[in-house]
Amino acid sequence: MTDLPPYRIEHSIYGDFGGVKYPLSPDNFESTFVSLDPARSRLSALFATAIRYELAPIWSKVIASGKPHPLSNSTSAVAMVMELDPVTHLMKQVKTDYPLLCLHRVGEQTWSPHTLQGDKCEQDWNLHYILPNLDIGETRKFYDVLRIIPDIVARVIRSRGHIAYDNGALQFFGDKGGIGSIGMTRAESGQARFGGQVESPVWLATTITLHTIEYSKDSEEQYGAFEGIDWSIGVGDSTGTIPNVIEAYSDVDFEVELLNE
Repeated sequence: MTDLPPYRIEHSIYGDFGGVKYPLSPDNFESTFVSLDPARSRLSALFATAIRYELAPIWSKVIASGKPHPLSNSTSAVAMVMELDPVTHLMKQVKTDYPLLCLHRVGEQTWSPHTLQGDKCEQDWNLHYILPNLDIGETRKFYDVLRIIPDIVARVIRSRGHIAYDNGALQFFGDKGGIGSIGMTRAESGQARFGGQVESPVWLATTITLHTIEYSKDSEEQYGAFEGIDWSIGVGDSTGTIPNVIEAYSDVDFEVELLNE
C-alpha cells in the first residue's frame, strides 16, 4: 500500500454534503462515525418526537387498560429509535424496547449536477414503526395505531417540521441536516418480516418509503485565486444609456466597461 503524505488541512476537500462539512473535524467524532450522516439522525429524531407528541394524550390510557401485555411498561408511542435496517439478527437483540422506530437508507443513490458548484443526490429511505409479538386480543387492541403513523409523518413533512422538535424550527433546508427536499411515496401496514428470510419472526409494522434530495456544495477555499475582470453592463437607446444594470467585480487592477450605444 502506498504511503499517504502527511495530512494538511489546507490540502483537504472543502465543501459540504448532506450536512457533513469538509475538511472533517475530529471535534465532531468520539467513538462512532454516526456524525457522517446527520440527515438520518435529524429525520429519525423529528419523526420519533412527532409520533410521541401526537399519541401522548391517549397512549398511557390505552396501555394501562386490560390485562398485562408486552407493551404494559411502555411510557410513550416510541420507546426506542434504531438508525439501522431492522434485519433479523438485530431485531433478536431488541427485548422490551417497543414500539420501535427504525430509519435507514435503502437502494441506490442517484447523483446529478445541480449547480456549477455542486451536485444533488436523490435517495430512498425506509421508516419502520414496529410493535412486538402480540396475541390475537393484543393485536386487535394495538393494530390500528399502525394506520395513523403514515398520516403523522405526512403532516410533519408538509409542515416542514413539528412544534415539539427543535423549538418548532422549519426543517428540510441545507443547514438542517442537509436535506433539501423530502416526500413520502408509499406506506404499508401489517405483518412484516425483516431481513428477507422465511424463518424470520413476524412483527406488526408500518413501513413508510421516503424520498429525499441532498445537495453538495463546494467552498471557495477549494479553489485557488484566479484573475478576472470587472464588468459594468448598461442598456439604452438613442436618448442615452442606463448604466450599471449588471455589475461584477474581481480583485484585478483593470476594468472593462461595455455600453450599448
